[in-house]
Amino acid sequence: MLRLYKYLCRRFINRRKRGRRTPRHLRGVPKRLFIPNRPDQVGDRRNFGHWEGDLVIFRREHGNVTSLVERKSRFTVLIKNQNRKSAVVVGQIKDHLTSLPQLSRRSVTFDRGSGFMGWRALNPHLGLDSYYCDARSPWQKGTNENTNGRIRRFLPNETNWHAFKNLNQL
Repeated sequence: MLRLYKYLCRRFINRRKRGRRTPRHLRGVPKRLFIPNRPDQVGDRRNFGHWEGDLVIFRREHGNVTSLVERKSRFTVLIKNQNRKSAVVVGQIKDHLTSLPQLSRRSVTFDRGSGFMGWRALNPHLGLDSYYCDARSPWQKGTNENTNGRIRRFLPNETNWHAFKNLNQL
């Protein structure tokens, strides 16, 4: 048997298995924050104050927007972000939801994107419980996905967000 692996950079006899590890951006989310553990009152839309959040990404040079939709009333908040980093996105959410009364901010459901991994910053400051959808299951926050489709109808991918000083200019 030829021992050519000795000449490889890392000298592995067998190649490593791929797809076995947990992606890096999901390692910090405990299982208690997954959507099956969310209270039943969130799903039936009877109570006000349960939100769904997602990023609407435009071209790289044009930026992105966080869309937050309240589940019962379908009230929508659009927040312009500088980039997709978790500290920036969660910081903007925290700043915008702080002005709301406590009863109107009970929980928020995100997808598992890396922009929403700063869940620890939301709970102590806002008293807001964060939950995460299952992997590759965006329909679990369907109100927000429908709203994002409507946003895309009027604000296509080529929209330059740097031209707007605030979102009230739309």
